[in-house]
Amino acid sequence: MTSANFCCRVSRTGENFVVRRVGCDVRRYTSRRAVGEKVATNPDAVMGGLRQPSLPTVKRLYAVSGNQCAFPGCRLPLVDPTSGTVTGRICHIKARSPGGPRYDPAQSDGERHGFANLIILCPIHHDVIDADEASYTVERLTEIKAGHEASNVVDPPSRMPDGAAAEMVANIDAGRARVAVVMSDEQTGGQTAQYIINLGHPWQPDPAARQAGQRAEVDRRLFEAFLNVLPSTGSIRFVKEHHMGGAFRNERLDQVDEFYETWGDPEHEFLDVEIEVARRNLYQAVAAYREAIALHCHHDGWGVLCVPSDRELDHPDRYHATIEGLHGLARAVVAAHADLVRTGRRKLGV
Repeated sequence: MTSANFCCRVSRTGENFVVRRVGCDVRRYTSRRAVGEKVATNPDAVMGGLRQPSLPTVKRLYAVSGNQCAFPGCRLPLVDPTSGTVTGRICHIKARSPGGPRYDPAQSDGERHGFANLIILCPIHHDVIDADEASYTVERLTEIKAGHEASNVVDPPSRMPDGAAAEMVANIDAGRARVAVVMSDEQTGGQTAQYIINLGHPWQPDPAARQAGQRAEVDRRLFEAFLNVLPSTGSIRFVKEHHMGGAFRNERLDQVDEFYETWGDPEHEFLDVEIEVARRNLYQAVAAYREAIALHCHHDGWGVLCVPSDRELDHPDRYHATIEGLHGLARAVVAAHADLVRTGRRKLGV
């Protein structure tokens, strides 16, 4: 493309300059206001050709990211689920330009900006790996990328709107200038813009997406509270391992009792239907187990419970049926607890 093919109209919007095309055939272009410059137009800089990752590639990267920074142990989101702010930074494993970290001159543009050479990180770890080329080699970053992508449930790439994907691409240059990107595909004439992105201003999701993020955050906090009240250790482990033919101290069931006494009200209902069904199943299993304990176990007044041993002598069949019935209810509690834990972790990422 030559400069003769690029016609534009420049307008100012707040802190940014915006360029709009007027009757030209250029598919994608951008303008930027750089330090010490009025307006510098470069039609091929942000989205054109293969000089940057394509939107489908970015959406594919996001789909396997779990919306988390790929750096091991980092859980910072790439797109804030509540505000919609795009914070993720696309990192080239082999640099996109000469002089950059791990640059490979043998790469083609397609390879350089292709899926296999890209990884999405938070701004902190994006800078960390580029500042320490000796530690973060091509081999190590490729391994980090593979491990991160394999550990996440793949979402359809369409889950990431084009506007968010385009802003993530534009963020590659965010440290150098404030950028206003105006994009229009397949234009054959006239003045049009498919969408406009101003860096420094968060992309806002549609209301439904924002509400879904808020609902997930409510459930996430509630699920963390549940894990504190009834973890897999403590009472649940006791219920799983104890033989009901033996005596036990009442406090071994304290966590189960607390869950039953405090998690039966609407304030402890999950908004996600699948997680809420699992919570109700656990609550019902705990209720049945506690009722059977109260019915069949004798309390000696000193905090010790047991199924009376004299029943084994007088009515052995009934005694063993009682013991097996208590074991069956205990297994139901353990299974329902495991189902709630797995469902919550799968859907909430906790």
